[in-house]
Amino acid sequence: MDAGFQSTILPLVTSVMKILSAIAGAWTLFHLVKAGLGIMSGQARAKEEGLSRFKFVIIGGVISLGSYFFAEMIGVLMTAAVSTTTATNAASVSISPTTPPTINGIPGQSSGGNPILAWVINAVTGSIDAVLDMLSGVLMAFSGFVTQTGLIKANILAQKSGANNLVLGMFAPKTWAGMMYIQHSLMWIVGVAALIYFVVQGMQVQAAPSSIIAKERLYEVFKSIFITAAVMALSPELINWATLAMSDITYWVLDMISAHTAALSNDPNRALSFSDLIFGDQPISMTQFFTIKVTSNLEFPNSLFRLVYAIVNLCCYVVYTWRRVFLALWISFLPVFYIGLVTGRNKTLIIHWWKEFIAYLLVPSVAALFLFASFVFIGN
Repeated sequence: MDAGFQSTILPLVTSVMKILSAIAGAWTLFHLVKAGLGIMSGQARAKEEGLSRFKFVIIGGVISLGSYFFAEMIGVLMTAAVSTTTATNAASVSISPTTPPTINGIPGQSSGGNPILAWVINAVTGSIDAVLDMLSGVLMAFSGFVTQTGLIKANILAQKSGANNLVLGMFAPKTWAGMMYIQHSLMWIVGVAALIYFVVQGMQVQAAPSSIIAKERLYEVFKSIFITAAVMALSPELINWATLAMSDITYWVLDMISAHTAALSNDPNRALSFSDLIFGDQPISMTQFFTIKVTSNLEFPNSLFRLVYAIVNLCCYVVYTWRRVFLALWISFLPVFYIGLVTGRNKTLIIHWWKEFIAYLLVPSVAALFLFASFVFIGN
């Protein structure tokens, strides 16, 4: 093989093929996401459009894997050429016989069996591993390489008093101040609704056919006023108590995980283990993420596990983000739910508000329980 061709053209072709593989992979991922969203939308037109995108997914996948395979094949040829040149140079200065390089000399392959088949299998699995690692790295980057425990702790109160400057464990003070401004501004709606209700009930009391009916209507008015005032006064304290209880329960579960992890080794200088990387509360680097392995013999299961973990991690990140948005709006518009209470027309509105609030508030606690269950099975 010509030295100039080997040193200039082949590396350039390899770089072009890898760039093409990355572009095709991103293009495939884009159409795959669009197809998934179209199918999940439930609309017939969107579902049809989503299904039509699968041909682009197949074409992009073939181009991406083919380009990567071609680049790897060029790399093997370059390695074989270098080995041949080295052997030739050695033979020119030595009278001892030399063994010409063969395809068995490919790194990672043994001399036994079918070397060509082994090379093809290695190239194909290597291509798949690279694509899976690329996807898992991108997905983990969206969540900032924060682990499950880190996501949970970012959405609850700090364990030490005063160590967390977030309100409810998720809102910055300025965000909370804006929420309270909206909530207090909406109180006039409750006042207007109460005023209209009082006027209407007063007219009904005055027009009551008997004093007994008038007393019953007057009793309903005062009962609505009393219940609304009590709920409005107790709601801030109840929200605070519920948040503290949720945080304590969550920390109790996380502390059990920490205690079991610490019991695995008493050496503080030991290297990060599988349990540390999966269940630790500190963000990990991309290098540390790619050291997560479930087997030491095959790379494909490791790449697949990292991809599944990255998908689950991204889904949890999206859930926690949506939880913040929902609770911000839910707490800000709390006065709207007082209207049904103060008017006595729909008292279940405030009950519905509390059910939804508690359900979203308990998301980190439920996630911690599932995390502990996972630790019991794979933490060791």
